Amino acid sequence: MQHAQEHDTGHRFSKGRQDPIALPPVRRSVFVNAWVGVNNSGDELIFERLRARLSDLGTTSVTVTSFNPRETELLHGVKAVHPRHLVAIVRAIKHADLFVIGPGGLLQDSSSPWNLPYQLHRALIARVLRVPVLGMGLGADPMTRCGSGLLLRLALGRSVAVAVRDDVSRMALDAHRVEATTTADLAVGAAPLATDPDGEAIVVSLRPRRRRGLLPVRWQRHRLDDAQVEAAATVLDKLAVELKAPVRFVAFEPRTDQPLHEAVASRMTSPASCVTPSPGKLVAEMADAQVVIATRYHAGITALVAARPTVLIGYAPKVKSLAAATGMPLLADTDEALAALADACETAQSLDSRPALAALQAAEARNGEIIARALGRDA
Repeated sequence: MQHAQEHDTGHRFSKGRQDPIALPPVRRSVFVNAWVGVNNSGDELIFERLRARLSDLGTTSVTVTSFNPRETELLHGVKAVHPRHLVAIVRAIKHADLFVIGPGGLLQDSSSPWNLPYQLHRALIARVLRVPVLGMGLGADPMTRCGSGLLLRLALGRSVAVAVRDDVSRMALDAHRVEATTTADLAVGAAPLATDPDGEAIVVSLRPRRRRGLLPVRWQRHRLDDAQVEAAATVLDKLAVELKAPVRFVAFEPRTDQPLHEAVASRMTSPASCVTPSPGKLVAEMADAQVVIATRYHAGITALVAARPTVLIGYAPKVKSLAAATGMPLLADTDEALAALADACETAQSLDSRPALAALQAAEARNGEIIARALGRDA
């Protein structure tokens, strides 16, 4: 009796017959439209998680857009092309078996009117070239600018599988008639580490407050808000004395976060240090925290993976969504709200985050199933 056989040609022969049953072709070359090479540790971490999943599923070639191609190639072991090199990008997309947009919070039009066209134009190229498109691990904010809905539908509508990291993102896309499946952020699948039950430091990840602008994000200048600096320094000094712990600032985007951290630390009287860890060290930075105070979304995610008590500062819908999913205390991103930080830390230390982490990890596992289907493989 003839046994079932599966070939990379995309056919499987059933028992007792010679007629092939058509299957999706096994895809080995993938082009990824991500936000890497910009010195943002959170975005590097989620791309690394995507790259690992692609590798586990047999992908032999990954090409990614990067603002620092050489660094990206050394860090992740992939091919990288600068976003300005349009000819090279079109060539790479044309020869890819699958185009992936994501992961990360790419879908928003609040930072500038140019962000969404920038993030989606390569997906439009892929669709014109008839390369299958997959949205993976995407974050989306409510989008209100003229033309945003049309762009979304052209790039991600009709036959494109889209996985988003939370229900806020799903509803933002649904408002523009783009269907998506809620899974979870890919960083939730990062390997946990053994943690110190008592912890040593108060780990803090702040983010400068930004205004809505016309220029692309990378061209915008970020000025420190003196009131934010003074308020943070005052509150963190009090917390350090109360918890008898030093403060360690962790910059997830050093270009913008480090100046703010250094300014706050310089006004504190309690011991404070500033670090800029590599993506692979993020969970380790959280693991010995007595408590984590996180404005950055992936600071909250890595603290959750490390099972550390965490207070979130809700500067964006994604942070508020993370608080809703995990039960982490949430403060508004205002100087006045910081006055309640000590009480929020006490609440965080009384919570058990393990059930929330388990639920998000189960949701994140569906990312692997979706990627496997897009590659023409079984999960």
